[in-house]
Amino acid sequence: MVYFYSISVIIVAFYGLGLFGNFNIIWATYRKRHLRKKHGLLLASLAGYHIVCISSQWVNLTYSISHQLPRQDECFKWIMPYTFALCAQAMMYVVIVGDLLAAILVPLRHRLFRPLKYVVLISVPVWLYASAITIWGAASVEQKNIMFCNPPLALNGAVNRFWLYSNLAIIVIVVVLHILVWMILKKKGVLHHSSVTSSKGPETSVSLRKTVWRDQRRALHSISAQLVLFLWSWCTAVVGIELFDDFLYKWLPNVQLLEVLQSYMVFFALLCYSQSYYILLWRSPEYSAAFKEQLRIMFRTALDDTTPKANDFTLTDGNRQSGTSIHNL
Repeated sequence: MVYFYSISVIIVAFYGLGLFGNFNIIWATYRKRHLRKKHGLLLASLAGYHIVCISSQWVNLTYSISHQLPRQDECFKWIMPYTFALCAQAMMYVVIVGDLLAAILVPLRHRLFRPLKYVVLISVPVWLYASAITIWGAASVEQKNIMFCNPPLALNGAVNRFWLYSNLAIIVIVVVLHILVWMILKKKGVLHHSSVTSSKGPETSVSLRKTVWRDQRRALHSISAQLVLFLWSWCTAVVGIELFDDFLYKWLPNVQLLEVLQSYMVFFALLCYSQSYYILLWRSPEYSAAFKEQLRIMFRTALDDTTPKANDFTLTDGNRQSGTSIHNL
């Protein structure tokens, strides 16, 4: 029973960190107009999907604490929103990196679209993919017991294989797009850098080129950090599930043990759901400033709730003065 408790501890630990971070992303997007651009709205959408994924962990946690083996058909009913959000968040990585690539290659056309309509339009493939997996999964469940209530075990048969292989394809696409964006930004950055160092034009032009180079270099570093963390989290989770399902099955024919090993991949999945806030806090000056401001607001509100009101002090002081005057009389 140790694995039940260990997985429960992992879920609880990431529950608070992930919800706090993703709600802060949405709050910052709502509060700050300059964050409500296309890329910012896509990040807020991703945070919304991650909130659903993290919030749905209570289902698996409940089964683990009560030591009940969930039935696949009943489990899938409870985690159907989780399954949809899980598929959607994976596709959102393709959309976000593709959006950045479009902004680099065709910046003028990219700016013509209104942010909200643009986000809705490019989210249609995300919703179609997530809906197809969810509906197919609901039609394929069986009345059998599974070790844990999570999408890899709740998706049955062919839909499980399709989900795994499509996620592997998504990972490859995201990595290729990340590398492509990295190479384009690197090339453009080097060109701007060389033009800055050799330029003899007006100081305003040189200053503008320096600013462009600095922004591109910052974007390049941010993309590199996102690529590393994406590979570490979601890629490890999906590849781990695939590894335990195919390769280790030949060496470990114990189905329950394989399900336990697959369920431990929840650590990397939760890391993927929780990391966006902390990456933005670390790498993005705009988001970092907004997050720090929100932290000050939260701490100030908490202190106001715990600190006695000024009126209470005034009333107490007044009573003391009145009592002292009566005593002197």
